[in-house]
Amino acid sequence: MSENQWVLLFVELLISVSLPVIMIEIARYKGRETVQNFSSRSVLLSYLAGVALLYNGSAAGFLLAMIPAIITTLVAIPYRKMVTRQVTEQLALAPQVVRYGLANFDALAAPDGETISSGALHSALDEERIAPADRELVEHMAARISEIGHVTGVSYVSAGFHPSGAVLHVYGISREDLETYEDRMRSSYAAWL
Repeated sequence: MSENQWVLLFVELLISVSLPVIMIEIARYKGRETVQNFSSRSVLLSYLAGVALLYNGSAAGFLLAMIPAIITTLVAIPYRKMVTRQVTEQLALAPQVVRYGLANFDALAAPDGETISSGALHSALDEERIAPADRELVEHMAARISEIGHVTGVSYVSAGFHPSGAVLHVYGISREDLETYEDRMRSSYAAWL
């Protein structure tokens, strides 16, 4: 293989890994069938890109062009299953999260008492203040705080000597967020119901 073919193979491998993730995330709110279709289309697009970038007319080139489609398949199937599991879990747990969050709001709330912070949820889990039966709900709240709650602040993290960095959103869950969470999930994932 020439140096150009190695570069093209590397580019194609990047496409093979990122394409199914991007396409499935685009389809996430459009329903189970759309996620399945976009997953399959990502494999087809990866194969076509492999042929366009890597096929040189030989049998070996044809086999080389198949590698991106195989890699995309190996990424797309588990990622599609993970997204399906996440959405199904979110919809199933939403009513329980609302009930638990409202009933235990004061115990979970940050010192300001207005929101439940990610730190407060993780502290409650680490200090084992959560009953084993409720642990899944609190873990779900901590993992999905950006969807359950709202932005309560912004932080800037510097990248050292460079003037670059990252802006991080800080999330919290208010009583109002909990009261509207189930309806927001049903609205966002209406195609899954």
